Amino acid sequence: MERLSVLKNIITILKKKDIKLSKILIQKVIFFIKELYPNHGFGYRFEMYKYGPYSHELSSDLDILKIQGEIDIKGNEILINNDNDVIDNDRLTSFVANTLLPLFKDNDDFNNIELLGTVLYCIKALQENGLKLNKESVIQEVKGWKGTKYDDTVIGKAYNRVINLVDSGWLLVDS
Repeated sequence: MERLSVLKNIITILKKKDIKLSKILIQKVIFFIKELYPNHGFGYRFEMYKYGPYSHELSSDLDILKIQGEIDIKGNEILINNDNDVIDNDRLTSFVANTLLPLFKDNDDFNNIELLGTVLYCIKALQENGLKLNKESVIQEVKGWKGTKYDDTVIGKAYNRVINLVDSGWLLVDS
């Protein structure tokens, strides 16, 4: 399935599960897919940006879907114009529906989405640099990016939500 079709499919899955669609949510869901389900990263490159991990290529693909009439973008909100059936015969659909949706379902406000993406970005950065990975190290890394925007308790709660993916085998963490 080509990248735009997969992206549209993911947006449709989110809509059908009553997730409020926004540009930041799509950015973070695709970032989670790239980092936790690498065979389906679509080739998007992410960098840390003002509101967490961001991909310019993904933003361009959303614009293409808009030009094609598949979606409409009103401010930060994304609307689907053609409510197609979900192509659900692959593991990616299952991963999005069963693993990512519970993470974002009750945490779909802008700040929570930003923080969840930033926490995963920091976890991956610590792993890639061979540094100790635990709640305290992630809190310090997030604060390095976000300053005092989030207190330790809020970051710790976001860490716990992201790290719960360990139980499904998606991340490796130092004990």
